[in-house]
Amino acid sequence: MILVHFLKHTKTFLEQFKINPLSLGLIDTASFIRNPNIMAPIPHNENDSKGIFYLKENKISAALTFFLKVNAMTINYTEADPKQEGKGLKTALVRESCHFAKEKGRKIHPLYLFAEVLFDKNDYWNRFSA
Repeated sequence: MILVHFLKHTKTFLEQFKINPLSLGLIDTASFIRNPNIMAPIPHNENDSKGIFYLKENKISAALTFFLKVNAMTINYTEADPKQEGKGLKTALVRESCHFAKEKGRKIHPLYLFAEVLFDKNDYWNRFSA
């Protein structure tokens, strides 16, 4: 049930951005799991009001979605394929969103509980908290 919700939610975002995941040269989940310190940027896409960071293998394995308001990102959802749980994928997505926010001069509001807990545990990430 969770996987179905995750795939529907992520598919909706990809459709809104008109992304064909198979056509993108994305970092694959298997490579990330073998080397969680991978420095390749995690792919993302955004429009004027929302965005998504995602990792994929044959299908989307993990995703983080956010809403945009004037120089602020609100993380509203993170999800990983249940088969990939516990491998650090969602944490990597939150980390990448922090790097991205820093580059763009944005603050982050970690609305989703998983992201909020990570921000509470990490003083560096708290610098970007809205």
